[in-house]
Amino acid sequence: MDVVVFPEIYRKQQQKLVEFGLEDVFKMEMACLPGVIWLELSEIKVDLTSLELLKKETKDEIADSEISVKKELKKKKGIKASTTSAGCQY
Repeated sequence: MDVVVFPEIYRKQQQKLVEFGLEDVFKMEMACLPGVIWLELSEIKVDLTSLELLKKETKDEIADSEISVKKELKKKKGIKASTTSAGCQY
């Protein structure tokens, strides 16, 4: 009977994809799926040590980027917003 709930789960997932603007990401991931499955079935060898190093480097870069963005936002926070004749604020 678990199969009965799949359509409802799918519908809710699709709503969330739209809500968060992730439709393109979903399409890209689904397009990659055959290749990922092929790699899994091929039992490709992965250098886990290098993978972990890359993972750490990437996380560090993301953290540095987040810090930079937060600093820039704090700098810009003091700038007054101006209003155009159309009523848009910048």
